[in-house]
Amino acid sequence: MPIKTDSDVWQENEAGPGARERIVEFLERNRGKAFTAMEIHRHSFDAKTPEAEEDYASYSAILTQMTMHLAALSYHGEVEGKPLPNEELDDNDQQDGHTAYYTVADD
Repeated sequence: MPIKTDSDVWQENEAGPGARERIVEFLERNRGKAFTAMEIHRHSFDAKTPEAEEDYASYSAILTQMTMHLAALSYHGEVEGKPLPNEELDDNDQQDGHTAYYTVADD
């Protein structure tokens, strides 16, 4: 059911930070570190971040959304991302391919 935008509930409540703002805020608080998209989601949002094995559909949807936000932030110069070779990463279950990591861009 729609509500009127001149109603008290609409006028008195703030939207809060958007997804991209939350991502940048988290990365700024963690300068000098790089994270995967799902790690960023886990620490930036109040929603539970599912594991791929427990709910692949939700995991995939979140990963797609995060990748889109991170790509836009990279394009605008707010975030830097790099695909890193899995065989050179510590604590990585995958040996082949690459995993994308992101950090806040240098000022």
